[in-house]
Amino acid sequence: MINLEDIKGRTAITLLESYSGINPYLLGLKRDFNKNNKLVFTENQINYIVDNCDREPQYLNRIIGITPYLGEELQRQHGLSFTPEKILIEFMLAETDKSYHVYGKLKKNQEVGKMYWIPKTQVNDDPYFEPIDIKVDFNPYNEVLAQQGKKLYKHQEEGIKFLLSRNGCILADDMGLGKSIQSIIAALESGAKKILIVAPSSTKINWEREINVFCDDTAILDADFDMADAILLAAIAVSDVDLDKAAPFFIRV
Repeated sequence: MINLEDIKGRTAITLLESYSGINPYLLGLKRDFNKNNKLVFTENQINYIVDNCDREPQYLNRIIGITPYLGEELQRQHGLSFTPEKILIEFMLAETDKSYHVYGKLKKNQEVGKMYWIPKTQVNDDPYFEPIDIKVDFNPYNEVLAQQGKKLYKHQEEGIKFLLSRNGCILADDMGLGKSIQSIIAALESGAKKILIVAPSSTKINWEREINVFCDDTAILDADFDMADAILLAAIAVSDVDLDKAAPFFIRV
């Protein structure tokens, strides 16, 4: 416990006394302090007050999936008759490096929302993700693939749209389902002028072959990997070199 005479503690109290927002956790702390001005806050509470008194809760109204482990923990903590698989986040109250503090509901017929601490490692979705309607004309790619007796499968088309709809993500299809070609087409559709691929040496032939189905200009850099090389290659990938002379795909093996 931290004495409120501590500088940060006094700052937290000053902020709390003047707080006029809608965060129910901060309002609860303020109410408790007004009832007992000798109340001693924990270090985590003080940090929460200092970090969030000037931040209004963000309205999301989004349902996200949670892990079975978190579902079981929430069932135990709140005495539920079922194991939640999803949570409706109505408001994002606060956020730390490891957790979300949310106001929401665990079931459809829950009349009143509650506050929940949700570890970031225990959610299956990004609560801030805004769905984007991605439209891709796959005909040109299928025409090229048809020359080899191939075509894009439905799951590959969905995977390409998945990649294009996010600023960063992991495509975690099983082996043999065509992750390479999905990544290549997504890269071409993204409009990026340069693509850097870091891959094991054993896969360089496969990457070059699949890239050259759609693009015959590929630079392969074959050397032992170290941090200095990574920094150099990253610099190359974003540098202002003459794009007419530079290969659009760099493969680092």
